[in-house]
Amino acid sequence: MGEDLKKIVEEALQLPLDELKGNLPTLLNGIKEFGVSKLMELVPDLIPRLARRLKEVNVIQFIKDDPETSAQFMNILWEGIGLLAERDPEVKEALERVGEVSVNLEAIDSPMRGHFRISGGKLSGGSGLLEKADLTIRGYTQVMIELLLGERDPTEAFFKQLIRTDGSIPLAMKVSSAMMEVSQLLRR
Repeated sequence: MGEDLKKIVEEALQLPLDELKGNLPTLLNGIKEFGVSKLMELVPDLIPRLARRLKEVNVIQFIKDDPETSAQFMNILWEGIGLLAERDPEVKEALERVGEVSVNLEAIDSPMRGHFRISGGKLSGGSGLLEKADLTIRGYTQVMIELLLGERDPTEAFFKQLIRTDGSIPLAMKVSSAMMEVSQLLRR
């Protein structure tokens, strides 16, 4: 099953965007069923490659057209990002410096909602909002994706008013610094 799924994933990630979108629900179900961690052992660059493909998508339209698949995609992406962070000593140390924090992410121009938690040097996250979060970051969908992928500096986005942060600004700065390190894992 593992080698078969590896081949399917490798081929799917090469597909033109329209074909990939049609195959995405089946692909994501296979990844989830097999296990993100196990698949990352077979395809070490799985998460960075998924993140790069995310840049090609009209995320707003994707979320509106298929909220269930987009949520599943984000859950798998966050699970993989957490695993990458856990395996990198420098990133793990940066997350440990943050301490315990929960963050909600809300797009102001689409139904995109997500969250992440940092606890004990570990990162977890997914689609949907937490009932109670220490910070809430709101911004345009494209800006939020750029922040996640490390293509936009969070401090600059804040001062240019591309994002708004509800919660402690000093805590937001600590989180921002750690998440910049996390996003570098997606650029490898």
